[in-house]
Amino acid sequence: WNDVRLPDHVVPLRYSVVFHPNLTTLFLRGQMEVIFNVQKETNFLVFHGKNLTLTVVMVKDRNQREVLTTRILYYPYHQQIYLELKSYLVPGSNYSLALRYEGHVRTDMEGLYLSSYRAPNGMKRYLATTHFQPTSARSAFPCWDEPQYKTRFKISAVRQRNFLALSNMPLDNTEDVSIFWGPGLVSESVCPSRSKA
Repeated sequence: WNDVRLPDHVVPLRYSVVFHPNLTTLFLRGQMEVIFNVQKETNFLVFHGKNLTLTVVMVKDRNQREVLTTRILYYPYHQQIYLELKSYLVPGSNYSLALRYEGHVRTDMEGLYLSSYRAPNGMKRYLATTHFQPTSARSAFPCWDEPQYKTRFKISAVRQRNFLALSNMPLDNTEDVSIFWGPGLVSESVCPSRSKA
């Protein structure tokens, strides 16, 4: 695939995204699942990802049978990731793509980036924030980051207990995730919203 635009073989229907930004190391870990509908028969998926590395990839059909991945290619110039599949996906059917990925909390105000402020006592404090201008979501999580692929997503932030998470959407759930993500960590989910990603 060598096109700046994504192929129209599939359409994302809804996302579930969880990410854990470490403000000390600026290391970012995340997982994403997207349910997508196949528009045209294909044996590959192309989506956006900028400076992200996939660590786990799983495609499943609606009966939870795995569709094996045979090749993963990164195309940094177009900020795209290509997954080649062992078999063809059936048009009109829904599938799920589950990914775990790694990256970094950015310092250039793109995607999920590091910012700071001065507390009333003059102390400098740090935070991770998002600024999803066009083409910036792909720096925070793998996605179909083009306007025609707008859909609903649920997003969760993993944080230390003594930190605070804020969102422009209402809080949906808070849970202890220390078994999966590390000691002393909790996850906060916000209600699903409509996104450009």
